[in-house]
Amino acid sequence: MSRTESFMKGIILGTIVGAAAGVLFAPKSGEETRKELKKKAEELKSQAEVEYKKAKVVVDKKLANLKEVGKKIDKAGYEKLVKNVIDEIKNDKKVTEETAQKLSEMLKADWKLVSNAVKA
Repeated sequence: MSRTESFMKGIILGTIVGAAAGVLFAPKSGEETRKELKKKAEELKSQAEVEYKKAKVVVDKKLANLKEVGKKIDKAGYEKLVKNVIDEIKNDKKVTEETAQKLSEMLKADWKLVSNAVKA
């Protein structure tokens, strides 16, 4: 299972638990409730994928700019760059704190791929 899949499952599971509690207490039939839960889970998965891709694009652009001006980046520098991107995302209120934390963890886990790309 890839990190993206694990991340998506974690986001979905956490959100489904909260959404399920609210939906289950709503005066709807079981079938309507299941349909609504499934729809919400699909929406959340899609949103999480979109936010990860957006964050990855921003990180990649910033890395390319650093590489272009001849700056070297190490793991600590990369993690600082990821933190700055995540802070920007949180400031724009695009994601929850929990989602921002998971995005940060995923992006930091990409360091090996990034370090190879930066060396090239």
